[in-house]
Amino acid sequence: MKRKKGYLLAVFAILVLVVAGCSKGKKTVSFDVKNLAKEILDQGKFSDDMMLLDSDVYDAQFPDIDTTKVAKGAIYVSSGAATDEIIVLEAKSENDAKALEDAVMSSIEYQIDSNKDYLPKQVKKLQNPIKVVSGKYVIVCVTDDKDKVNQLLKKKDIIS
Repeated sequence: MKRKKGYLLAVFAILVLVVAGCSKGKKTVSFDVKNLAKEILDQGKFSDDMMLLDSDVYDAQFPDIDTTKVAKGAIYVSSGAATDEIIVLEAKSENDAKALEDAVMSSIEYQIDSNKDYLPKQVKKLQNPIKVVSGKYVIVCVTDDKDKVNQLLKKKDIIS
């Protein structure tokens, strides 16, 4: 009986350590989406001039985005034929963030299909965007220089 109690105590202690270790791995991220998008714009490298979309036209540019799930957002798109984009969204919930990520990636897939014959160099960027989902935040960036944007996101402790 004592051996059984000792065994159960050891198993319980291991479980406590595992749960404690797992909970430390998830960090809470919080930032101003408009400021971050502007910093990405200023520090990144883009093929064309970028323009900030008004939030009331998000669904025109990205038809799959359910704007009722967006708490705050900043989206920059190329003003010309380039496919560069900066999308920084704060969702109303983590579940909404997943839905927004899916919507943005669906839009990117559509752009890949529609540009593969027209702008093959742009398609390469679209096939490998920066994509970060952390808590309620969604960041997607299509750029020529992913390293600069990734450095900024690391500096802001958004990615490791």
